[in-house]
Amino acid sequence: MIICGHYKGVDERILELYPIDEVSIGDFVLTGGEPAAWVIIDAVLRLVPGVMGNFESAVDDSFADDELLGAPDYTRPAEFRGLRVPTSCYRGTMRRSGNTAA
Repeated sequence: MIICGHYKGVDERILELYPIDEVSIGDFVLTGGEPAAWVIIDAVLRLVPGVMGNFESAVDDSFADDELLGAPDYTRPAEFRGLRVPTSCYRGTMRRSGNTAA
């Protein structure tokens, strides 16, 4: 069960009465606890086999390594406002390393 705080959080008496683990998704303010609850639900569901088309995608996400973010991603079109997808993406270098591009 996820209890969604509103404004400043959950009534302290609830925290005193029940064995509740508090979880934070970061140091910022939201309009309520519901968006944070969806973030937690989405992050957990990605790790349930069968939820994603390819479970290995969840296991190999960028945060699974020591670094926080992975390599840059590129999509179509190949050129956007004068910026082009690097040529290494066309040669297959990125695809062989596990990244996809253009």
